[in-house]
Amino acid sequence: MSKTSRLALPAYASSTQTTRTVDTRVVVPGEVILPHDGFLRGHGTYPKDGMLCATVAGMVTQVNKLISVVPLKSRFVARIGDVVVGRIVEVAHKRWKVDVQSQQDAVLMLSSINIPGSTQRRRSAADELLMRSFFAEGDLISAEVQSLYADGGCSLATRSSKYGKLVDGLLVAVNPSLMKRTASHFHSFPCGIDAIFGFNGYIWLTPSPPEAEGDDVASASATGAIPSSMNDVSTAAADTGPPFKSVPLDARKAIVRLRNAIVALDSVFIAIYADSVWEAYQASLELELDLPDMLHASNMEAVTARVREVHDEAMAAAVVPGVEAGPSSA
Repeated sequence: MSKTSRLALPAYASSTQTTRTVDTRVVVPGEVILPHDGFLRGHGTYPKDGMLCATVAGMVTQVNKLISVVPLKSRFVARIGDVVVGRIVEVAHKRWKVDVQSQQDAVLMLSSINIPGSTQRRRSAADELLMRSFFAEGDLISAEVQSLYADGGCSLATRSSKYGKLVDGLLVAVNPSLMKRTASHFHSFPCGIDAIFGFNGYIWLTPSPPEAEGDDVASASATGAIPSSMNDVSTAAADTGPPFKSVPLDARKAIVRLRNAIVALDSVFIAIYADSVWEAYQASLELELDLPDMLHASNMEAVTARVREVHDEAMAAAVVPGVEAGPSSA
């Protein structure tokens, strides 16, 4: 375990108030965080005998006067613009319900998808009758969070060519709180595998097409979006999406090795993104581990050791050293 670092909390009440500190540590329910005086309680905290205590197990965070505890494990909380991977669980009236590992299913409206062969027109009754030709129960899709509802739900959209039905690949489910926000959640690995890192904790791995070059092409090829070459909606009834194709053995092995690398990162609670996954993938090759052996506890620790070192260095660089509070230089 790495040494506990301390973050200085500035004084607010007066210039003579002493500086208090909060340990950047994991707290358990009922554990005292710090005195309540001078601070506001946020999510995951409650007051007791003049002290702030934790209601959940997680990391203590501070924003100005607000003290909160971020749970180590939680359901996905959507934000507008998040890239997600989900599974269709129900076809309803002019909408699909999608499992995105949230507290409730997301909604994909019929008006929020690309109708094959159509150009920006109102959806008709014929479109509604063919909804299962577009997406049926059990289908995997990639989408973007379009809007949020007051009850915590969200609405999805697949209008971009980057999004759509997913075929010929493998779905990996991890803890959503480990997914790191990056500039792009679509990535093409040098081993010939494309990935979609859904911010909801669902990761899609699929072989790269031969003509794919770079992340932009990978983002489109990783999805199985309904082809735009269909002439009209009636054609879609006979074509439910891209045909399944045979995946070569080498590609399947690369997918499984990437999947095991992701599972290893999830098991030791390290942030999951393209760079960390690739570091773990290369470490497994250097250790000459067979695919099943990667999932042994001792081997998972060895595979993720390099990633942990880089992660600890980044965390140490982000923490302001010292106990005395001072002006922050963002």
